[in-house]
Amino acid sequence: MVQNNGWAISVPRKKQNAAETLAQKGVASGVPGVQVDGMDVLATYLATKAARDFAAEGNGPALVETLTYRSVLTQVLVMILVVTGLRKKKNLGSMLIH
Repeated sequence: MVQNNGWAISVPRKKQNAAETLAQKGVASGVPGVQVDGMDVLATYLATKAARDFAAEGNGPALVETLTYRSVLTQVLVMILVVTGLRKKKNLGSMLIH
């Protein structure tokens, strides 16, 4: 999971990296990726769950880029939901960019 708050240490991310999205960096390396609104708990949960299921099925890693502010609260909540399995299982692998 990549938390993209728009900054790369002290400069805007677009100055630090030429890729349109950080999820594309994964795709360029052969790792499927998806970009989601990191402030949307449900969207972040669904993407994280899809990435986890993808990896658990033996398909290798997946990258989730969350567009967010400088806050980890949403990501922590999502990780708790994924780990504890509070949501119904769904096959969301189609959300990932291949």
